[in-house]
Amino acid sequence: MRICILSMQDVQNPGSLLQSYSLKKVIESMGHKVYFIPIEARPEDNELLIDKAIDDFANEYGRNKHIFMGKNIDKYILIRLRNKYAIRKRDKIFDSFRERFLIENHSENGDIFDCCVIGSDEVFNCLSPSPWGFTCQLFGNINQANKVITYAASCGSTKIDNVPHSVKSKIKESLLRVSALSVRDENTRRFIKEIIEINPELNLDPVIVGNFNKEIEECLMPKNIPSRYCIVYSYYNRINNKKEIEAIKIFCKNHNMKIIAIGAPQMWIKNYIVCNPFQILKIFCNADFVITDTFHGTIFSAKYNRKFAILVKESNSNKLYDLVGRLNLEKHLISSMNDLEKTYIINYDKSFIEKVEKNERLRTIKYLSDNLK
Repeated sequence: MRICILSMQDVQNPGSLLQSYSLKKVIESMGHKVYFIPIEARPEDNELLIDKAIDDFANEYGRNKHIFMGKNIDKYILIRLRNKYAIRKRDKIFDSFRERFLIENHSENGDIFDCCVIGSDEVFNCLSPSPWGFTCQLFGNINQANKVITYAASCGSTKIDNVPHSVKSKIKESLLRVSALSVRDENTRRFIKEIIEINPELNLDPVIVGNFNKEIEECLMPKNIPSRYCIVYSYYNRINNKKEIEAIKIFCKNHNMKIIAIGAPQMWIKNYIVCNPFQILKIFCNADFVITDTFHGTIFSAKYNRKFAILVKESNSNKLYDLVGRLNLEKHLISSMNDLEKTYIINYDKSFIEKVEKNERLRTIKYLSDNLK
């Protein structure tokens, strides 16, 4: 069959690239030909969110007027310039990865596919700022496929109570066109049940069920990696609290570890490693410790390391608590960087994640086999 995937493969994020690659590999292992289609911006859909966006900006302006008025002094201008160059280099590496492993199978205009698989990643996160805004395409309104299903789709930080009624109606209209629904967390399951009163299947992210051993073995470690190191894996400059930074520095000094950042830069970390997604996994394999506050950073840690800390905040609690519970990672949770020592003495039981990977891969293949017919 000719299958197209509608996912976040164009986002410059290692987790987004790897989950797209992994889902593609799983479907190809079943004998199908896989393509990718891009997310389409639909202004008529996004206009339904304009009033909410204006209100949000007004509230933010009221809280941080001094920033918008230009009174905030940039203390990190030299670091920003350095990171700007590094990010440009990273984006070229990610683009090369995308061309080699994903975009080479990009669909041509006018193609009609046997089925479209929406997912994984935060394809249902309709309230999060993005280049495409809210588009009902991501909820199933797809004309270039004879059938539409989802796999491990997520709402991310979007909660059903915050979605305007007009947007809910548009989402409902689109979801009713979907033949089979699979989500990756309980928040998204509640979201679907609230809108169309259907209980979707719960599947894990493709990065968990995927096997990257061959890719990791064949790639080379980047240069300038310290012999002992601690990874800080987060979104761009998201770990920026002075007390948190100081706690990380003291912790790493006590354990003779150099601090490196991968995926995205942190302003206070000089050693930002620019590399491709497979190299990132290899760096996780050899790390002495990992500090992360992201969904895929948690998965990378559980699959490829034993010593790690997962920082949970209100902004990421929706997806992280669900993942942590299903992977038995509660002991690695921290709410403060002062708790790093507690997690350092824990060795994660790799046999558990290996069992989860095996069982969930079988469930994934069964779900896709049943619904790609």
